[in-house]
Amino acid sequence: MVLRFKLNIGIIPDEIGHLHNLKYLFMEINSLMGSIPLTIFNMSSLQVLIITDNKIEGRLPREVGNLTMLNILDLSMNKLTGVISNEVGNLQELENLALYLNNFNGSIPIGIFNISSLLSISLTNNHISGNLPSTIGHGLPNVEAIFVGGNNINGILPGSISNLSKLTHLDLGANELSGPILESLGKLRFLEILH
Repeated sequence: MVLRFKLNIGIIPDEIGHLHNLKYLFMEINSLMGSIPLTIFNMSSLQVLIITDNKIEGRLPREVGNLTMLNILDLSMNKLTGVISNEVGNLQELENLALYLNNFNGSIPIGIFNISSLLSISLTNNHISGNLPSTIGHGLPNVEAIFVGGNNINGILPGSISNLSKLTHLDLGANELSGPILESLGKLRFLEILH
């Protein structure tokens, strides 16, 4: 079952979470406000959750880790705050994670870098800080795109990033990184965009 909202104003009703067989939930480009109802995070069949380009506020609750069948999580272009929940790392079927243009802070949960199914991570233009983990290149064998520009990420660029052999897009711009540009980036033979 697929549910798509278009041209809607108001809040997301709790009752949507009672659609236990729903696999695809699209609520993009509306004027939805308020927070994401916790009932949505009990929809165990959900494979796609897209609530991009709205006015959603609040935090990403730890219950997001209940959506273990999820392939796409796109909550970009909203007003979400707080840290990115560690439980995102439980989403072992996740292929695309898009949380860009929000107000998230804190560091990137280490579990995200252990989701072997991930193809794309987009966290651009938040207030994320901390270092990129030294193990970044060991747990993302299929990742093709990493977008973390426009944050407050600091420290050095980990050498293990050169192990991401399928990487085509790497955006690290507008952060607080230091140290040398790695010669080993030359190993990324599929890289098309480096920012």
